[in-house]
Amino acid sequence: MTRAEQLQAALVQKGIDQHDNELRHMIHEAAHALRWKVQPPWTNEAVAEGAPSRAAFKFREEVIARAAEERICALLGVEIDSRERRIAIAAMEGIKHDDYRVPGGLDTWLEAVEHAMTSEEVNEVVDRILALAPEQVQELA
Repeated sequence: MTRAEQLQAALVQKGIDQHDNELRHMIHEAAHALRWKVQPPWTNEAVAEGAPSRAAFKFREEVIARAAEERICALLGVEIDSRERRIAIAAMEGIKHDDYRVPGGLDTWLEAVEHAMTSEEVNEVVDRILALAPEQVQELA
């Protein structure tokens, strides 16, 4: 079992919805669940219910989750869509659900995720997600 598969299995045990069996999505939801103190099972519905209500917090939390998924997938050697594509989807979801709108558009998102990549908040989330998996995966942190 690869390190990516080990982490995926650990996330499935936490009740993460498998969303086409995509590890990136599972990491993203785990980042939200851990930050918002959602109790397992971490279904999409349970995580959504734990979301902060203020739009500014939602944008920040989305940026942190996007940075964490990118960092962990890179550590595990898992290919994911480009940052630009993932952020465009996040921005559209925010508008669709009327959760948050970001002044400045795509450039604001890109700058926010780039800045978050090495932030303490993202470091903590990455460590906590990797800690859910067997020791071989934890060593990557």
